[in-house]
Amino acid sequence: MKKVDIFPAMETIRGLRNIQPPLRGVTLTIGNFDGVHLGHRALIAKCINASRHNSSASAVLTFDPHPLEILQPQGNFLRIFPINDLKEQLALLGVTHLVVEPFSEELAQMEPEVFWENRVQAFLEPREVVVGYDFGFGSGRAGNLDFLRSLSSRYGFDLSVMPPFRHKGDIVSSTLIRGLIGLGKVREVREFLGRCFEISGTVVKGRQLGRQLGFPTANLGSPRTLLPPYGVYLTKFSLSDGQAWPSITNVGEAPTVGGKESGPRIETHILENLSEELYNQEVRVSFYEFSRPERKFSDIEALKTQMRIDVEGAKLFWEGQRNKLGLK
Repeated sequence: MKKVDIFPAMETIRGLRNIQPPLRGVTLTIGNFDGVHLGHRALIAKCINASRHNSSASAVLTFDPHPLEILQPQGNFLRIFPINDLKEQLALLGVTHLVVEPFSEELAQMEPEVFWENRVQAFLEPREVVVGYDFGFGSGRAGNLDFLRSLSSRYGFDLSVMPPFRHKGDIVSSTLIRGLIGLGKVREVREFLGRCFEISGTVVKGRQLGRQLGFPTANLGSPRTLLPPYGVYLTKFSLSDGQAWPSITNVGEAPTVGGKESGPRIETHILENLSEELYNQEVRVSFYEFSRPERKFSDIEALKTQMRIDVEGAKLFWEGQRNKLGLK
């Protein structure tokens, strides 16, 4: 018997006008979905369930760059996760189509009616639109729920609005999660994301000072995503093939050894001896606990003493976590 793939591979399309031929009759949700937190997951699940009821494709429409990068360039906006993480998470959730619409000043100035008619309606022709209670897009967020209701009547699609998603009494939002990351509360972030806050990137060759101090590190440089406050964190270090090890990570500028000139770095010490070459490998660092702030020590020996204390504390923590996290 031929195996049926219940969740076929997700198709990613760059730009609505590149959908050829148009999809027609999709069940659609729209948003930035930065972080794909618990609220996003509930909304996407609602969209997927509706698509199955409608016997239609499930489509997510998002924007890249993030609109705030264009609308507020002075704010140095950074995503919680890179756009590739969004692609990965949506595929895991079972979305069939992801449409990434390039965002620009021109698009920002486009009237919501024009955008909807010439792009969304023309290339997706949704049968049902599923959005959150705070939905809005376009200049001044004029494309709000009232706007969608008028389009629903005009074009004949169903409109479903999801109420706020709460966890422990708080409305889950990217803004809330950003605030927690900014405070270094990575354990709390994990609760609202439904997974760890992570930083991914390619291992680059550093100054090898960690090796000289007896604590070799894998260095990720400065990722173009949100960073927690400078400090030491208990982390999991994972390779793209799924191998993972307990680790401890310093986020910061290594002030004791004069690392300031290179900007913030992600330096991870794996708590096991590895023979594997890590340079140029794509890796992921998952943050579980905040350990201590980064600080400048009086000399190298004081730094080494603190590093030994940090590592011993991390080993104790990870001994209790090893089995349930699938670590080596």
